[in-house]
Amino acid sequence: MADSPDLRLKSLLCKLEHSITCSCLHALEEDFNENGLSLQVTTKNRMILCKIKDNRPFCQEFMEDYIFVGISHEDRELSRRAIDCIMEFVEKAASESSEIKDNIPSWQNDTMLYGKVIVVNEDVESVACDVLMD
Repeated sequence: MADSPDLRLKSLLCKLEHSITCSCLHALEEDFNENGLSLQVTTKNRMILCKIKDNRPFCQEFMEDYIFVGISHEDRELSRRAIDCIMEFVEKAASESSEIKDNIPSWQNDTMLYGKVIVVNEDVESVACDVLMD
């Protein structure tokens, strides 16, 4: 029998409460998916936790749709304040179970080749630089 959405969310929040590093967050990817969330890497190699909408990362509005949770290539210890903010975001943003489909990304759909997410607030300069270098 499948767990109820409330039980899945409570379980995720309990696990987050005891997370101490970014690696702990990576280990919770399946739990995030069960709650309609996903960890993604931006073009500047920063990890975000974002909503999943229509089987795609959804990162339109900061703090509503996504938050930054670390740097993808570093396994830093998370502060108590960071964990509290992540838990607060998860409580507000969690939805029904969903996973990101493994489709070929397209530039028109707000994703970049190789699976990195473009976050407009962060990556305007990065995208402009890529276009200029072509």
